[in-house]
Amino acid sequence: KEMDPLPNLTVLEQSEVSPPPAAIGSRSLLLTFLDIVWLAYPEPTHTLFFYELPMITKTHFTQTIIPSLKQSLSLTLQHFFPFAGKLTIFPTSTRLPEIRYVEGDSVAVTFAECNNLDFNDLIGNHPRQCDQFYHLIPLLGRTTKVSDYITIPVFAVQVTLFPNCGISIGITNHHSLCDTNTILIGPTDKVRATFILSRTTITRLKKLVSTQLPTLAYVSSFTVSSAYIWNCLASLHNDEVVLFGFAVDCRSRIDPPIAAAYFGNCLLPCLNVARTSVITGKEGFLAAAELIGENLNKMLTDKEGVLKENGPTENLFIDGPPTRITGVSGTPKFKFYDLDFGFGKPKKFEIVSIDYNGSISISSCREANEDIEIGVCLSATEMEVFVSSFKSEMDSLPTLTVLEESQVSPPPGTISSKSLPLTFFDIAWIAHPEPTTHTLFFYELPITKTHFTETIVPNLKQSLSVTLQHFFPFVVQVTLFPNCGISIGITNHHSLCDTNTMFCFLKAWTSISQSSGSNKLFLANGTLPIYDRLVKYPKQDESYLKKAKDEETYNEEYKLPRLSGPTDKVRATFILSRTTINRLKKLVSTQVPTLAYVSSFTVSSAYIWNCLASLHNDEVVLFAFAVDCRSRIEPPIPAAYFGNCLLPCLNVARTSVITGKEGFLAAAELIGKNLNKMLTDKEG
Repeated sequence: KEMDPLPNLTVLEQSEVSPPPAAIGSRSLLLTFLDIVWLAYPEPTHTLFFYELPMITKTHFTQTIIPSLKQSLSLTLQHFFPFAGKLTIFPTSTRLPEIRYVEGDSVAVTFAECNNLDFNDLIGNHPRQCDQFYHLIPLLGRTTKVSDYITIPVFAVQVTLFPNCGISIGITNHHSLCDTNTILIGPTDKVRATFILSRTTITRLKKLVSTQLPTLAYVSSFTVSSAYIWNCLASLHNDEVVLFGFAVDCRSRIDPPIAAAYFGNCLLPCLNVARTSVITGKEGFLAAAELIGENLNKMLTDKEGVLKENGPTENLFIDGPPTRITGVSGTPKFKFYDLDFGFGKPKKFEIVSIDYNGSISISSCREANEDIEIGVCLSATEMEVFVSSFKSEMDSLPTLTVLEESQVSPPPGTISSKSLPLTFFDIAWIAHPEPTTHTLFFYELPITKTHFTETIVPNLKQSLSVTLQHFFPFVVQVTLFPNCGISIGITNHHSLCDTNTMFCFLKAWTSISQSSGSNKLFLANGTLPIYDRLVKYPKQDESYLKKAKDEETYNEEYKLPRLSGPTDKVRATFILSRTTINRLKKLVSTQVPTLAYVSSFTVSSAYIWNCLASLHNDEVVLFAFAVDCRSRIEPPIPAAYFGNCLLPCLNVARTSVITGKEGFLAAAELIGKNLNKMLTDKEG
């Protein structure tokens, strides 16, 4: 194939944006071990937002959008000063690293124009060449050595104009040391694609897991979605040990909790390991969901152990070290598609940094926040297998269409606030191992869908409402992108903060941008970050710092790796609908009844790992994701805590174990168990 032409990119302006003069002064922010852990990871984080603006001109871009973004960013930085500061490390000292801001420090912002990339192609879900995106993300500044320490810029922004189409905003923040020569370059053989798991599919996956694994304590949308994706990814490999890991925000999960506005990283990893042969197929999805669910449940419920020093990761690898590692970047919790700078919401959101290491991205969907959007980067050949696995696994789920979801209440004014004390007869059921009763009535009627929706449904709702005024504690459920836009790319260093803090920052920036440069709206409605180092574990700080210094990355000579091409890979996004996720969860719950954690994330991860496993022969692969531990440590950390608060969940398996139907169940079981263990063991 003839190489695609290089993007015609013209730099219109290169700016250094600082907080308003004298607004901050000189400040520094010590890194906790949750931040320090990222120093050992060389890959930066690259995020892209595409905004569709069909009528946008170069004049409007330079005279209106550029000044607005610069002013609003400046005002935002006075509240989020570390973004303008520099990471300062002391290679020859035991002194903890810090984010240091000195009056005049700034964020590098590049404004460019692109005339030969297809905007409509970039914002699609279909497989697209990965290297097209690399020109839309910014470079980080040069590492500088001063006396006995090194300073590293941690944040950069690039805004690219696509005339008569839109703009993109790229953000970069890096994980460790780098200089200006560290960039993503193409061409590559990889493609990226986006897949959607609708709310209906997710519900079906959850129901499947709940039915097949009734004892699984944690069956969330994230669990089943992760299990489903892991299950599909497992199909890319033969019998290998694979790991599926993701980060868990621990602000609210430690004791005491850390505020949501805490500035910095507050993530802990949830690692799920399984053989691809175990997590492929229908049974493999259930296995993946069970593993992820159990690991998440353990992590979420163990506030004392969530920050405890973990033992050697080798203990996870009973079948040997993983040959494939899949990490999860992002979370459906943050509504990135709601980030409006004053010119509309994003048309497409991409986490480009997944191209480095075979990770996947998970976010809420643009069309419906309850749907889950999965970004996948694979070679073109692997993508074909993944697409096939993604569709076939979904088609094999029991079909269930939600026609309507209603909240039926008693007639207004008929019941005041009431409480009903329990007697010992009622209380006895609280601790019962099987406290619920499920009853089914089948009525034989030659009924049509029209008659059902227009007659039966309204009648049941009305009659139930009237009944509820007499039986107020009673609850019932009844079962149907020239002239285009823009892109925004972002890169930041992960030692700066995790996604929780980044999202708070972006919300503040967009809020101020919408207010024509005023921060009154943000101050009135936003949550200011908490800079207090609420994660006070000095021994952990020392331990993680020592581990970081043992890595080759911890010196002034190190350069970040770069994505280069051409490659044979394509990128595609795959959707796991709510219905599919519910079917996967039901499958896991039925086939792996002892799995304590069957969430949407668990089964989705298991499903994707299962599909990826089909791309390989019998290899040991690892599927990993991070678990936010803010609320999972004792005491919990507030959600506003600035910094990292994630721990990895590592899942290792042989591809032969997590491929096929049984492989999916194996992947779900592995992820579920690891998640459950992680979520429930707060001491560990």
